[in-house]
Amino acid sequence: MPWICERCGRAFARAGQSHSCVSRSLDDAFSGKGEQWRPLYDELKRRVQERVGPFTEHCPSSGVLWKHTSTFGEIKFKRNCMEAVFCSDSLKMERQPVRWLRNSVNRVWHSIEVTDASNFGDLVEWFVESYVLTRR
Repeated sequence: MPWICERCGRAFARAGQSHSCVSRSLDDAFSGKGEQWRPLYDELKRRVQERVGPFTEHCPSSGVLWKHTSTFGEIKFKRNCMEAVFCSDSLKMERQPVRWLRNSVNRVWHSIEVTDASNFGDLVEWFVESYVLTRR
């Protein structure tokens, strides 16, 4: 049974899980430096949802979290790119992640800079893998 934060009403897998209660609309997440990335974001989201089905978008101050029972992806907006964050069971060096974090033996979080749709094929596959891994 999920734990529900009394302050923000969001559900989490673990009781007392660390999170931000701050939430804003998707439009607010794009205001400022993210506005030029909205068409690219919408296309990436469409392609991922074609493969995994609908998912929830939560918009804390850091960007947009993609969630099912837990977070499987995050999109952050920078001045010169979008940053796509996903989980894998191994390090993916093909796209030269700007950051990566191994948070367990079989979980590696990657941050990939995205400026156009030219590499969406790999990126969509990695989000699908992240979706499957985080549902276990």
